[in-house]
Amino acid sequence: MEAPSNVAPRRDLPPVLALVASLVLVRLLLACSGSNTIERGEEFVRAAAATALTGGLDLPLARLFYHPYEGGGFVHAILTAGGMTLFGPSLLTHKLIAIGWEVAVLLAGLLLVREAFGRRAAGWFGALWILAPLAFQKVALLNLGIHYQALLFQFLLAWCGLGLLRSEPRRALLAGLVGGFGLFYNYQLAAMIGLLGAGLLLTRSLSPGAWGRLVLGFLVGALPLWLMVLAVGGEVIDIHGQTLGETKPDAIGVGEVLRGLGVWLGPRAWVQLLLFLA
Repeated sequence: MEAPSNVAPRRDLPPVLALVASLVLVRLLLACSGSNTIERGEEFVRAAAATALTGGLDLPLARLFYHPYEGGGFVHAILTAGGMTLFGPSLLTHKLIAIGWEVAVLLAGLLLVREAFGRRAAGWFGALWILAPLAFQKVALLNLGIHYQALLFQFLLAWCGLGLLRSEPRRALLAGLVGGFGLFYNYQLAAMIGLLGAGLLLTRSLSPGAWGRLVLGFLVGALPLWLMVLAVGGEVIDIHGQTLGETKPDAIGVGEVLRGLGVWLGPRAWVQLLLFLA
């Protein structure tokens, strides 16, 4: 006889809470270690935008974005405004926001891995996430709202996608909301949205009604992006002076990227990464 469906969540709660507490403790220790590499100037751009939000600076809201395409940065500017109200303007406030966001990323990752591979695999995922190579832990402590933090939406969209590909239409609306807002947050979600859409079309996993909820959720979730388009037009696809799809003549190749990663991560981090893959 199968256990009632509400037993599994209750059984999972203690280990999940233990993982969350461990993550917070490890990251707080690192944040308070005095390392001079756990801050980046762009964090203070979030603080400047947060100050403008709370101080009533007479600027259009769309112009408080660090870049018009960078929705995630503005999301973190709003979070920073709340953090500064509660804890005051300090570097620790940035770190607390980053840790709080990483807790959400960890929970989303646990949700995805548990559904895809089972409870034990989720436990290993959480432990390895907490004890990641030091370089990755430091990146996680940056309150930026960019590529790393977008993992929250990638994990959630992948979890929704698993359900949809298994013909579970109840996740259609949530998948659309996550995909739409995730695209506003960071454009790297575009590839994942395209792959999921192609998979759903090829497998014919959704009914017309579920497709309708999926599209509606996407349109609503991406509403901040549509508002930005109305406010600044084509600037939303201007990435540091480069339009999407444009290739710069001095763009670096894959080899340069890999060599740069080798120098940045260091030999010990690469050994940890190889052990993780093994």
